[in-house]
Amino acid sequence: LVLEVLIIVLIQYIALVKNNGNAHTCYEKLYFLYNVYLNFAAVVAVFVFEMPPPIMPKDAEAMVELLKKVGVEDYEPRVINFLVELAYRSSFSLLEDAHVLAEYSNKDVATAEDVLLAIRLNEEKCSDLRSIVQRYAEEINAVDLPTFKKDFDASTSLSSLDNAMGENYQLRSDLKQLLEEEHSRSAGDAFSELEDVGDAGIPEKRQKLDL
Repeated sequence: LVLEVLIIVLIQYIALVKNNGNAHTCYEKLYFLYNVYLNFAAVVAVFVFEMPPPIMPKDAEAMVELLKKVGVEDYEPRVINFLVELAYRSSFSLLEDAHVLAEYSNKDVATAEDVLLAIRLNEEKCSDLRSIVQRYAEEINAVDLPTFKKDFDASTSLSSLDNAMGENYQLRSDLKQLLEEEHSRSAGDAFSELEDVGDAGIPEKRQKLDL
């Protein structure tokens, strides 16, 4: 059928060249006619001759059914290829782990028990972190954040807030007094304190041994 379309287009091209004489204009018309005839031939092949649709691999069909069960209907065709490759890669890594476990058990061939053990080890190694983090986030977000008042004081109010990113802490009651004493202390006093420490922290010089 495609050969017949090409022959018809070639005959029309020769007729257009003889009538018009301009090869470039004839080529544009020829390209348009070729697309029209090719689309018409495809429609005839599907509806008249009842040609079967292209065969899809069983793995791809399984992925399509899996997406339908999940509720995904609108997706690009390359998504199926990506899912098939991911399934192949995951299966290959699981079988490799199963063979390693079989070698530890002095087996020549991996059994179903080795495969199940490999799956269990992968589940423990790669836990569902998304659900765990989501559960913790829901627990933390369930508590409303405290409102800051106009007379908010960081030295006294921060100790009552829960720290979500680190360990909770409490500030000393005499923090203000310590800060005031630290600022009021002069540089000379600090230097004198360092001199009072003296050479207590400096180790004694070792005596040279006469050889």
